[in-house]
Amino acid sequence: MIRKTKFALALAGLVALTTSAAFADDQALIDALVRKGILTQKDADKIESEVSKNPAVVPAPSSPLKLAPWIQELKLSGDLRLRYQWDEEQAQEPSAAPGIPTPTPSPSLRNPTPTLTGSPNGKNHVATRSRWRFRLRLNAEIKFDGGFFGGFSLTTNNFADTGNQTYTGGFQNYSIYISKAFLGWNGYPGLAIIAGKQDNPFYTTDLFYDPSIYPQGLVERIDFDKLFGWNSAGEPVGYSKEGKTPPPAPAKHPSVFELSLIAGQFIFYDNNEYNFDSDLKNDSYLFEEQLLARYRTDWLSITFGPSLFIANAAGYGHDTVANGPAGNFSSVNTGGFTAPAKTDFLQFLDGTGEERDLFVVLAPGDITVKVANIPVKLYWDFAYNFDGGKRYSLLGTAGQRATSTTFFNGTALGGGGTIVTTQRDGTNPTGSPLAGLYSQVVLNPDGSVNHFIDPAQPSTKDKTAWLIGLKIGDNKKAGDISVYGDFRQVGIASVDPNLSASDSMNARLNFQGFGFGINYNVTDFLILGVSGRYDWNLTNLYGGQATRGSGIADDNTWHFIRVDALLKF
Repeated sequence: MIRKTKFALALAGLVALTTSAAFADDQALIDALVRKGILTQKDADKIESEVSKNPAVVPAPSSPLKLAPWIQELKLSGDLRLRYQWDEEQAQEPSAAPGIPTPTPSPSLRNPTPTLTGSPNGKNHVATRSRWRFRLRLNAEIKFDGGFFGGFSLTTNNFADTGNQTYTGGFQNYSIYISKAFLGWNGYPGLAIIAGKQDNPFYTTDLFYDPSIYPQGLVERIDFDKLFGWNSAGEPVGYSKEGKTPPPAPAKHPSVFELSLIAGQFIFYDNNEYNFDSDLKNDSYLFEEQLLARYRTDWLSITFGPSLFIANAAGYGHDTVANGPAGNFSSVNTGGFTAPAKTDFLQFLDGTGEERDLFVVLAPGDITVKVANIPVKLYWDFAYNFDGGKRYSLLGTAGQRATSTTFFNGTALGGGGTIVTTQRDGTNPTGSPLAGLYSQVVLNPDGSVNHFIDPAQPSTKDKTAWLIGLKIGDNKKAGDISVYGDFRQVGIASVDPNLSASDSMNARLNFQGFGFGINYNVTDFLILGVSGRYDWNLTNLYGGQATRGSGIADDNTWHFIRVDALLKF
């Protein structure tokens, strides 16, 4: 009887242990009971047999997060970036023409309280800033039944080209804005459709697209390698952040070739087309198609993504200034309302009011090799605007005719003064100058502008933008370090200033310069970085909309140093 009782207690104890998912340690306990004589080897074998026939069932812990049954997966992520930035901006024009305000660095958006140094007549005006900033982003990605997916993101700034907020305002609170809200379907291998405000779907660099911009509209993608099964170990069809596919599965073959076609139709601005008889009668749309090819092995990757970008020639407000009598200005508004200042409309920096004359061919790419298991990437981008000549002329139409009583006769200057010749070549007119951009100006003895001469003509570099850079290393886990450097040139009529990167060149065109950066993973989720740029004007320009009120090419130099701490979660 005592023996049966001991057997029952031992069996009950073992059952309790297996129920708590500790059966991996039960064999040692059974052996100990056999050694002490509590169980015979026969009894021990019987217990093991009974337990193996009835394995323990451990109930799954209940989750406080309840999801609808048609939701397969919910992924939450985000990041918090703290930044210190010092920058300095110098106006390009040495002084103002009579009747035209001296260009000064932009207030409000990029430069709310600029510090000006330099001579009082405008020459060498410099604005210097020192700011502490932060950016918070919260993301949600959802997978549904039937191949549907969606997501949304929240960020800390309403501007399209930045999520940064400057610490200011006496401990004021900061708003949260919706930066993404999209719905998609990828229920058939190799096909995907996405609608709404979404990540940039294209393989690109910041030469053409600011990384903070999320386009809105419709995107279609065809992955031919998955559709036709070229690579059995290829990536699953899906949606991912920043226009890139999910991390690939390990390849079963020594090399993989991928080919995709990506098309986007984006809604830029909804004009009230029934109120205007001009280009404002059409809504503003942007179109882009890209053929993306990638070849990769265990140690080599080559990517090339040629694409075509087109705007539908719709405006969102533009002034055309006609030539009035000498000494006077006359303005003809063809858009129905006055062209806004660069910080007052759509909260973009350019203020050109034009989504036209953009027929741009793009050719980004990179070659990456692994050296001692460290990735070394040579990357590039190229953009050429076939309608750049028209866009260049458009930039000058808002320039005003300067008052002048002194004319240039080709050999001498009446009333004194000096001719300042810029980097452009051209003939010298004998009469009063026309409105627009100029390659030469006449300065008074005190350095102020007397009048403009020699209207500038567009060149190939005005229509072209390009960059080339080198990056060594990557930032994925604790201890990783990466460094990069690049050089770029951006012509004044080459890319769309509404979309181009604001950090690299202060959202200005007609620039060239160097950039660099170094980033270090303190942990898997915390990255510290230092970066900077030094940029200067590609071509000296005077007058016109580009260097006056709109400010898309009004800087002579721009440079910055910034320090970042990025926390990912």
